[in-house]
Amino acid sequence: PPPPPANFETLVSGLATQCVAAMGQFDPADKRMDYAKYYIDLLEVLQQKTVRNLTGQEHDMLKSVLHQLRLLYVQATPNSTES
Repeated sequence: PPPPPANFETLVSGLATQCVAAMGQFDPADKRMDYAKYYIDLLEVLQQKTVRNLTGQEHDMLKSVLHQLRLLYVQATPNSTES
């Protein structure tokens, strides 16, 4: 099949997928929380750099994806105060 269209949604989806993979959601053996944080940080940079340049739908999508990834990150990160 041909590659997906090169647009904002595909870019955000690709980065989000990499983030989810880094959190070990596809294969727990591949869990790399440092990379998951990196992908969240990249999406935050994208959000900051595109302020007032996105459609309403693009803005809402990016905001929602970041929210979901942050929640998943917190759930996947062991609490350092527990022994």
